[in-house]
Amino acid sequence: MKLAQAYSICERVTQRYSSSFYQAFSYLPRESRDAIWAVYAFCREIDNVVDEESVDLDARRLAAARFTAHLEAAQNVRWPRHSAMWIALEDVFARYEMEWPPFFAMIEGQCEDLAFRQPETMADLERYCYLVAGTVGEMILPILAPGGGDALRAEAVKLGIAMQITNILRDVAEDLGRGRVYLPQVELERFGVTLEMLRRGVPTAEWKRMAAWLGSKAEQLYEEGMRSFSLYPATSRLPLLASGEVYRAILREIGRREYDVFAERVYVSDVKKRELLKPLLLKFLGSHAKAV
Repeated sequence: MKLAQAYSICERVTQRYSSSFYQAFSYLPRESRDAIWAVYAFCREIDNVVDEESVDLDARRLAAARFTAHLEAAQNVRWPRHSAMWIALEDVFARYEMEWPPFFAMIEGQCEDLAFRQPETMADLERYCYLVAGTVGEMILPILAPGGGDALRAEAVKLGIAMQITNILRDVAEDLGRGRVYLPQVELERFGVTLEMLRRGVPTAEWKRMAAWLGSKAEQLYEEGMRSFSLYPATSRLPLLASGEVYRAILREIGRREYDVFAERVYVSDVKKRELLKPLLLKFLGSHAKAV
């Protein structure tokens, strides 16, 4: 398979599974876009391995172990050549100063769902969110801001955690149907929220208070995660802002609906996304003018 074809397949995977992610990072130059699609395809592949519930649990564990072995082989310069994702990712590692730990951490986080345990505390939840989403910020930072340093790394991680908390709030009902509760047990008890309340699918006063509290945590992380966007190269600023603000809009839509995440899946329409992007574009142009 030719490299261009491999990248094209990774792009289609991104477009299929996450229109928000795809739209945000489509503003990057071609070379950077391709690299982002390859990283996304990596994350999507291990997620699909773990979450394919039509496949026997032992078979999924074996598939996850094979996936880890492929990554270990790549780390030892024996890149797999059996799929577009690995072919594209090899090129990404050749062109950017990529780091291996976030990729292994992503697998670790995804595999925790194979033996799911509800988080006990908020610290447990934040650790999980780091593994499955904060790591994405670390993975793509060398693409968006080569040599970005520890400060930008910490903020990229916060942005990823904010997005995952948003996902968890949005998907409470769906996750319950799969036997998973990502909300910390200590916090459920503190706010007086029971699993029976959640299963009834009614946004009780207790649930609204807890959801608002968790949403405020995510809002703070969004703010901190995008605080230093002006330190990114000019070509990366708009994609960074767009990715954060589109997910942040989902969080705010949840609040606008008074935390009723049970009636239907909360999403931001394409029209709303375009409305969000207009002020971001102006903000980007202003920061770009200052940089010049």
